[in-house]
Amino acid sequence: MANLLRWLPALLIPMVIGCGAASNRVQSWAQRHGGVCDFQQERVAVLAQRLVTHCGTGPHDIDVQVLNTDVVAAYSWREGRLFVTRGLVATADDHELAAALAHELAHLLSDGHLKGQVAALTGSVSAESDAESRADLVARELLELSGYEPDAMQRLLVKVAAASSNDSGLSQQHLRRRIAKLAPERRTGN
Repeated sequence: MANLLRWLPALLIPMVIGCGAASNRVQSWAQRHGGVCDFQQERVAVLAQRLVTHCGTGPHDIDVQVLNTDVVAAYSWREGRLFVTRGLVATADDHELAAALAHELAHLLSDGHLKGQVAALTGSVSAESDAESRADLVARELLELSGYEPDAMQRLLVKVAAASSNDSGLSQQHLRRRIAKLAPERRTGN
């Protein structure tokens, strides 16, 4: 984990400097997904700050905002922008919300190949499942380093799966596989 975390500043500094066009693209995307709101923004910022301090970067390198939608989701952009939805904030306890933020930070840590595309907490049918599972595992380690409950990642995915029960069967299967990979018996090798 320490090896992954030391790369975050190298990934974020180029993303934040000179990202005007990317910023416009992200703002346009955010508008299409409900726009930004202030719903529990302070809570989200405090949780994110605690995680970011363990990533070897400053809080100004990560911008976390709440999208004004009931969908239960979180997203990250390579430029260091993280979004959680009002639906997720209302559904998750602090540890689970931190897990969503840690998962999205993990994409920035380990999936530097996103090239301006958005990554989502639920992943997608076309997403490489290894990348999502890797982000889950890195997030769990980041949660532990930050003093959050590591099992919150698994609890969060259960809530996301329940909230997205109308999604395709493939998405549900994908989420169930990710939840199973986080199961305690899998982690201990039993």
